[in-house]
Amino acid sequence: MIWEAIVKRKVLVFSLLFLLVTLPIVYLVFKYQPKAEAAWYDDNFAYRQRVDITNAGTAQTDFQVAITLNTSALVTAGKMQSLCQDIRVTNINGKILPYWTHLCNTTNTRIYFWADSLTNSSTIFYLYYGNPSAISSEIKTGTSDKPGISCKSILDHSDSTGDGTYYIDPNAGAKSDAFQAYCDMTTNSGGWSIVTAETGTG
Repeated sequence: MIWEAIVKRKVLVFSLLFLLVTLPIVYLVFKYQPKAEAAWYDDNFAYRQRVDITNAGTAQTDFQVAITLNTSALVTAGKMQSLCQDIRVTNINGKILPYWTHLCNTTNTRIYFWADSLTNSSTIFYLYYGNPSAISSEIKTGTSDKPGISCKSILDHSDSTGDGTYYIDPNAGAKSDAFQAYCDMTTNSGGWSIVTAETGTG
């Protein structure tokens, strides 16, 4: 009986020591293991950047957001086409999202894309580039479905069809904010928003 008690005590002590040693190791392994990254959208694109969009308001869908990127440095380094034709934007699941660029090959290129879903915290997107054979997939702006941010941006993006009415949304964001404006696309290099004032009686 005494021998059995000694054996049991040794087993108990060994078990406790084992737990004291292994539990911290298991904790550290799980704590510092690399976070899983989303699958690569297309292997023909050599580079991608993770884009985290923080939304402090309510959740949104089909919401236009903008990011700034130094495409000039990427073009100079040979990582991006000079006309930014190889830019693509995806959600975390690899779904291609509509986008357009403003001032390509500059230090302050603006990339506008329509987020299919924005949570009320932070949402992950990916920006791909580095495909020398890619053809531009930028969308046409100035329509009710995809408004531009100004008459000038519509003109600069080669989406102009001449003087006329276009949809613009200076704040980007939800399409519900967009409104129609008459754009003079010819006078003094074009891109002018025409505003008229009406007076009434009573």
